[in-house]
Amino acid sequence: RQEFLGSVSQSLPTLMLIDVWQWTPMMTLLLLAGLTTLPEAPEEAARVDGANGWQRFRHVVLPMLGPTLATALVLRAVDALKTFDILYATKGAGGGSDFEVETLNVYAYGLTFDYQEYGLAAAVLVLFTLFIIGVVVLLRRRSGRKTA
Repeated sequence: RQEFLGSVSQSLPTLMLIDVWQWTPMMTLLLLAGLTTLPEAPEEAARVDGANGWQRFRHVVLPMLGPTLATALVLRAVDALKTFDILYATKGAGGGSDFEVETLNVYAYGLTFDYQEYGLAAAVLVLFTLFIIGVVVLLRRRSGRKTA
């Protein structure tokens, strides 16, 4: 018998697999929607010019799919940062016996409801929010440089 969630070394990979399994259909639908909106003329022109399938995908389809990919990645990253429910439901409060899957959300929850450390929990979440805002600002600056 294999205890995937009971093992300290296998808990994180197991929960990552659960998360990928949960969100793959949504990402697939987003990318499929992006693919159906792409114009056919550039790919047809590349085919006429003699590009093989891989070249058409890499040099024509993928660049046109860039905004859709960026949107899907941002949505997925935001959801990954706020992950709490799967961790709490599978490992309980504190992220397991050795805190092997504890995130800032689970840590703040434990501070608030287990230890009544409201100020510390609020400070952790404010710092977490500032971190997220910083990452968003960096991503916006980076994307601004690419389009300019």
